[in-house]
Amino acid sequence: MRIFLKQIFLFLIAPSLFAQVQEEVNPPENIKSIIFKGIKDDQFPVVQIGELISLEFDDLLANEQDYYYKIVHCDYDWTPSKLLKSQYLRGIDNQRILDYKNSYNTLQSYS
Repeated sequence: MRIFLKQIFLFLIAPSLFAQVQEEVNPPENIKSIIFKGIKDDQFPVVQIGELISLEFDDLLANEQDYYYKIVHCDYDWTPSKLLKSQYLRGIDNQRILDYKNSYNTLQSYS
């Protein structure tokens, strides 16, 4: 009986203890000045439910690359949650970023 309980623990409970934590990935060398914030300039890095957020970055290649975004809901310890995208996201993700501006009157060209 004792061996049976150990086997149940190893096969059912132990895998959940080793959940994958979301790894931070460094951006490529051509991406600089990454800003991820709420809509107010004086805001702490916390947003209310339903508030808009924005992502801004500079692409030093300046040749209008195709960039896409993906939103992943994580728990408090940065493990991806089991929520469906429809439970935390209004609309869709994995969309191409179309709202960009090219630099002008600068020494370094960037998008």
